[in-house]
Amino acid sequence: MSTTPVGPARRAIVGINFGNAYASIAVVNKEGHADCIANEDGERQIACAISFNGEEVYIGNQALPQLVKNSQNTITGFRNLLGKRCVSAKGDFPEIESTGESRSAPVVDVNGEPGYSIQVLLPAPKQSLPASTRSTPAPTRPPSPPAPILSTKTLTVSEATSMFLATLRKSAEDFLGKSIEGAVLSVPNYWDQSQLDALRKAAEDAGINVLQLAAEEESTPEAAKAPHDRTSLVVDLGSSSLSLNLLSIKQSLIHPLSTLYIPGVGGDAIDDALIQHFAKEFTKKTKIAVSLPAKTPEDSRAEAKLRLAVEHTKRTLSASAGAASCSVESLKDGMDFSGTINRLRFDVLLATLYARISREVVTVLSSGGVEKEAIDEVLLVGGSAGLSGLTEKLELFFGESSRVSIRSDLDSSQLIAKGAVSQARILVSLPKDDPLHIAFAHANEVVKVTATTKPIGVDFPGSAGNIIPVIIVPSETPLPARRVVRLPVATGASKVAVEVWEGDQSLRDLPKEEKVKTAESDDEDEEEEDEEEPLREVIVTKSKLLGGLLVDIAAPTPAPAPTKKNSKVTAKPSFLEIKIDANIDGSVEVSSRQATEKDDGAWVSFSVGK
Repeated sequence: MSTTPVGPARRAIVGINFGNAYASIAVVNKEGHADCIANEDGERQIACAISFNGEEVYIGNQALPQLVKNSQNTITGFRNLLGKRCVSAKGDFPEIESTGESRSAPVVDVNGEPGYSIQVLLPAPKQSLPASTRSTPAPTRPPSPPAPILSTKTLTVSEATSMFLATLRKSAEDFLGKSIEGAVLSVPNYWDQSQLDALRKAAEDAGINVLQLAAEEESTPEAAKAPHDRTSLVVDLGSSSLSLNLLSIKQSLIHPLSTLYIPGVGGDAIDDALIQHFAKEFTKKTKIAVSLPAKTPEDSRAEAKLRLAVEHTKRTLSASAGAASCSVESLKDGMDFSGTINRLRFDVLLATLYARISREVVTVLSSGGVEKEAIDEVLLVGGSAGLSGLTEKLELFFGESSRVSIRSDLDSSQLIAKGAVSQARILVSLPKDDPLHIAFAHANEVVKVTATTKPIGVDFPGSAGNIIPVIIVPSETPLPARRVVRLPVATGASKVAVEVWEGDQSLRDLPKEEKVKTAESDDEDEEEEDEEEPLREVIVTKSKLLGGLLVDIAAPTPAPAPTKKNSKVTAKPSFLEIKIDANIDGSVEVSSRQATEKDDGAWVSFSVGK
């Protein structure tokens, strides 16, 4: 019997990205990496849809085609209704109605909770045969089986959520070959406590042990595999909304700087633009009008068919730079439709949407007090964020020479699920009584994070200029924090003086690169120079001297005499090690010493209260 311990990489844990339109499941594979798995239908993006058709129940992508002819018994968009309550005697849900027109079963009041009233077929009750009084029964034809009974069934949003999550759990268990130990589920950062509680209960009713409900913007950086300090902008373009999250990530600790939530900007708006485009093209080709928004049942079915078809069109445009087709059988009045759209035309249709996203990025940066030049990376999240036109618009916004990295190399539809399972791996590796485990498990409670407001760095007396050359503790670093840097010491120095400064971040213009001009391009270059945005960089200038220290530098060990085998032996260089401890109460302790091979030199320290 093997006694090899089962580490976190081999535990049956999953991460679930439970979106309003699609969901995905991530596990830790045999190589120890987060990986999104496919369900029994081969889908990695699983539609959040449930449809009742007679005695059959379809869940996932199989339920979407039912929106064409069986929309009144098909349920979609139920995630965002979790935790909502009826607020009037009439059974109205004002918060729900504001989310837009429902394309599935209408929402009804079920004992104060949003739900659905659907038609299902139930098996007829078994009938007992009457006792016969004849000794030898006469041969008769066997009775026909009783027909199923049409019945009305009410289903709350919580019950629908449990049904759907149970299928995700089963898909994960079928893939892993064993019961899952626990799961981390992603949630929108704007959800209130009642919605979080409703999701946790629905997941537990589905047989899922919830390790944590993790905010989507905090799950995403876990999957980005960038451990260095950075300021990240998470652009989450979902089906029905846009979420922008500005994050300061220091030593894998995440500190939110600003958050913006914009409903009505998302994949549904992209679908609407494509549907309008192809509906006009169909009318132009066939002279058969398709009214949008739909005014007749025929138009409703045509819109539902187009909505299913453009999902494939959108995915094709996300994966390639060429044209994409849209084909619908019997779109209206028995007429088939087949059309194409190229990348240029598609980007023209979405120009207004891209411009809106750029404006909202300006808003979230301004709210967080961060200049765009200070952004290190942009993470695109959500099934609709993988469009190359959005990436190009963001690249244009930040500038071609910007140092920002727009992570188009990552699969935007899988980032949240991969980040969630990475978080689950951390949780199962901690003892249950560990303070971090307790904190993570209750992450749906509001936790206030203290962070530095200004950067702290060092300079050396006598240096020219007002710019701090070495930043040790960046601004917006979660506290407490310890940072250590190692700097080279000039040859022959016996003492090194160090000044510790608090600084202010600002921008300065960079000199423009001189271009070689030709006679033909003089006029064009003059026009480009007028429109060209100036290049700028972030600098930190001195604002407050925190203190200084003087460190004795021991003479380096003399180099051994060169030999025939080693004729290039030189003395080892000296280094100065500087350590800054920023405490949660605002005090700062600075220490410095000469770095040696054993790093056992005495620290020279001073403390300052802020």
